[in-house]
Amino acid sequence: HEALPAKQVVSGLFSLKYAENRAAAFSLTQSIPEGARRPLLLLVSLCACALIAVWYMKLKVKDGLLMTAFALIIAGALGNFLDRARLAYVIDFLDFYVANESVASWLRSSHSFMGINVRLSDHWPTFNVADSCIVSGAIGVVLRTLKPLPVEKSASGAAE
Repeated sequence: HEALPAKQVVSGLFSLKYAENRAAAFSLTQSIPEGARRPLLLLVSLCACALIAVWYMKLKVKDGLLMTAFALIIAGALGNFLDRARLAYVIDFLDFYVANESVASWLRSSHSFMGINVRLSDHWPTFNVADSCIVSGAIGVVLRTLKPLPVEKSASGAAE
């Protein structure tokens, strides 16, 4: 594909930009040779879907947050799986950044967070809707893990 120019949606903050991503999120698998990377990422997507499906079926209590989170993760994993299986890459197109130089400069400077020096970026990696689903679902799982539903008690008062 020839390079397409980015289309500004919100000037200085958000544009649509065509990008072919052959690696995993944040280029985590970039160092793995393409011949091994694609099958690995396809396998990871299918395994994640299977794991989430099994976890879902083992739920003893209907939990709207967790069920929605699972649906989002599976939808995102399958979306990226289909792109990768069909095209050998995932199409990313959502491009968020900060063009204001004073804000961008502040983001790039060192900040202390819980005693750790952190540098932020003024340009988020380009991503797609499937990635958003996976991240939103993962946040839902983390939230439910940190704050589980209360355990219902049986008539005798003992936890089931």
